[in-house]
Amino acid sequence: SITLKWDKNSSAEGYVINRYENGKWVRLKNIFGAGTTSYTITGLSAGKTEQLYIRAFKVINGKYVYSNTVYLNTLTNPAAVKNLTMSSSTSSSITVKWSKNTLADGYSVEVYKNGKWEVAGKVTKNTTTSFAVKSLSPSAKYKIRVRAYKTYGSTTAYSSYASVEGYTIPSNVTNFKASSRTKTSITLKWDKNSSAEGYIINRYVNGKWVRLKNIFGAGTTSYTITGLSAGKTEQLYIRAFKVINGEYVYSNAVKLNVSTTS
Repeated sequence: SITLKWDKNSSAEGYVINRYENGKWVRLKNIFGAGTTSYTITGLSAGKTEQLYIRAFKVINGKYVYSNTVYLNTLTNPAAVKNLTMSSSTSSSITVKWSKNTLADGYSVEVYKNGKWEVAGKVTKNTTTSFAVKSLSPSAKYKIRVRAYKTYGSTTAYSSYASVEGYTIPSNVTNFKASSRTKTSITLKWDKNSSAEGYIINRYVNGKWVRLKNIFGAGTTSYTITGLSAGKTEQLYIRAFKVINGEYVYSNAVKLNVSTTS
């Protein structure tokens, strides 16, 4: 739909509105009464340029007398973006994707930060259907919205918003290393991760990764693995985690190969 508006013409008794359809001008509406100064055209296609004109009229001696024609080229809004989802995330970014909107010229992406919506970026091709929202905080929930746009001349028309919620993951654990070793044990140590609520430690055993320990509390920054064999190289990894809305969100794995003493 397109809603038209104009100033009241006190020299007129009404208005006629025409639309260009299939190579010719077609009358849409006769409006009787100069005080009516708006009209909504419905049943249009999304993201389409419409050519319209309006003329004022007055009946003099039983004959309709018309003003000059005033033309308007305008756009219907594009259809809303479909299938908006979060496709991936890092500790500082969330990538969203959506289906191509063939009626659009591109897309505008916004993120809700610091109590307000901020423009994260503009996609200038309708064939590009993903965008990475950056400069985010780790272990945080964000609302992201996308709308399609189409430009005709100096006029840009926007679709309604499609929205999605996503999470950044915790930042990676740093300085993961062995602080001491014996023939049967390895003590691991790492820096505190303030974006996490805890850590998981895994060990590679018999061709697969096995979870050794869930550590609850980001302030715990060491763990000793016991019952190992002397002189053997152990493959280990650590990931930080945080629980967001009841869901465990994990950092990337940081791996370490270390041997017990002989």
